[in-house]
Amino acid sequence: PPTTVAPAAPDPTPAPPETTAASTSATTSPTTTEPPPEPPPEPPPEIGGFRVTLDPAGCGSAGREPGTVVVWAASGGTEHTIRAPNGTTTSVAPDGQDVSCPHQPGTWTFTVTGPGGTTTQEAVAER
Repeated sequence: PPTTVAPAAPDPTPAPPETTAASTSATTSPTTTEPPPEPPPEPPPEIGGFRVTLDPAGCGSAGREPGTVVVWAASGGTEHTIRAPNGTTTSVAPDGQDVSCPHQPGTWTFTVTGPGGTTTQEAVAER
């Protein structure tokens, strides 16, 4: 007796596109992601000037007591301090002038700190 074969069910996967001799294929190479380069370091703060001088009549109600005139200027800093010979440290603006009473002879230190480091300059007030 003859056998009948039922047609096969269609394949649900789509067929790959046909290629011809004229078609090209692109190959991709793996990509490497490198971290961005480091930014250049911040420059250190700069001290434009720092001096201390005796002011013979800078203090007292009658101007008879000597004081110390302190003058400073800096750029590139976020913190500015002046240390007097007696050890007192005071936060100051980037630029300024002040009279310290009574006069303090000795070494004064101006320190400027910023993202690029710390810069220090000393000045001596004479007696």
